Amino acid sequence: MGATITSNSWGGGGFSQAMSNLLDVAQQNGQIFVAAAGNSATNNDQDPHYPSSYPHDIVVAVASTTISDTLSFFSCYGANSVDLGAPGSNIWSTIPGNEYSSFSGTSMATPHVAGAFAMLYAVSLSASAPFLKQVVLSSGQPLDALDGITVSGKRLDVAAAIEALSSPPAPTTAPPAVPLTPTEMFGSSDFDLSDSVLTFTPDGTAGYTSCVTSDVTEYIVDPSGGTTILDGAIDNFHAISLGFAFPFYGNSYSTAYVGSNGYITFDQGDYTYWPTLAAHFSKKRISAMFTDFANNQDSTISWKAIGEDVVVVTWDNIRQYGTQNRQSFQAVLSSNGTVMFMYKGEVESTLNKIVGMSPGEEPDMFSEIDYSETTCPPPTPPATPAPTSVPTPAPGANITCSSGMQSTWTTDYIRFMCSTSDGDNVALLCNGMVSLHRTLAEGTAQIVAVCQGSVLYHGQAWH
Repeated sequence: MGATITSNSWGGGGFSQAMSNLLDVAQQNGQIFVAAAGNSATNNDQDPHYPSSYPHDIVVAVASTTISDTLSFFSCYGANSVDLGAPGSNIWSTIPGNEYSSFSGTSMATPHVAGAFAMLYAVSLSASAPFLKQVVLSSGQPLDALDGITVSGKRLDVAAAIEALSSPPAPTTAPPAVPLTPTEMFGSSDFDLSDSVLTFTPDGTAGYTSCVTSDVTEYIVDPSGGTTILDGAIDNFHAISLGFAFPFYGNSYSTAYVGSNGYITFDQGDYTYWPTLAAHFSKKRISAMFTDFANNQDSTISWKAIGEDVVVVTWDNIRQYGTQNRQSFQAVLSSNGTVMFMYKGEVESTLNKIVGMSPGEEPDMFSEIDYSETTCPPPTPPATPAPTSVPTPAPGANITCSSGMQSTWTTDYIRFMCSTSDGDNVALLCNGMVSLHRTLAEGTAQIVAVCQGSVLYHGQAWH
């Protein structure tokens, strides 16, 4: 696996675990794997073509274009699975016998892209494979014929790619300490945020700072009692009302769209399953763990509000598509713009994942962040709202709780919303350990609290 770039003008057959394992190794060694998209004129999103359809971020899938910048009639395509186009119709090539002949196919387009990467490495030997891939995709020539049917919507433009790589951005007097759009793309085996909390804090300008707290093994907020959404839905989204104005990249949103594939979007929902940087940045998005999930078989996606300022979305025991690996993670959105992700348990995956923030457009010369480089203290869970002040029950009033009783747990007490026989509302608190017994007396559901401490109403002892 010593090669920096491989040009793969071949294909056919189905998914191969052995080939996927080889690509894992190639990715770990920083290789760029340029592959022909195929010549069956089909959509690779729906009918994958291998090896170009392996989900590794080092794979660059190439469609074929004509001399008039249209898609070649034979070329495969895919809005999420084919990265860009390159000339592949009527291309002159050497043949045995010291002669030349004209050929057409995505196999002829692929070497153009592989050669472009070689030229970029000649300009910058220290550039990483993901960075160069982003340069090639972002610097291409936009084509109407490729818009919506390839990841970039562009045809290879070697000169523009070299210019983009050779011309560093103009210096600023006060460069940000971290990217305004902190985002990291993880390969199939390098996720390093297991049992951690990742916190994003608005930086006061137009972006976010981030830091990681390790060795956190429980959710920030217990998801029990939340509202289950997207029950059994795959590649879908659900709109939720936040109950507050959430500030995000210059706008405020009262509605968010929870996607089954591990992200939250604004303005509109999304069900994209292929985790590419282009897809991540295509919408205003919070990617907790953007990858291809199969929301079924004991998986749960839920949300709940904590008071009036916090909303929590939990993807619990979600199975990754095509595997038996399950992930549990949570996103906490606060009205001040702070966002926290929690990753519960060991994250095992054979799929790529994206974690980060998107302003809804692709940033110029994007460079990934390494979240693990910045640590922060343990997060403070959102506070449970304080009990509402209630009137004192009249002397001798019987205090009962109806069958529609509501209760709120915190770390040290349980609160019951009850009523008295004279019509008052009472908040009962049990400070300390509590055991509860529910009985029926003359058709009225009653609560008997046995408390190793004091039972209170409105802060006063109740006997």
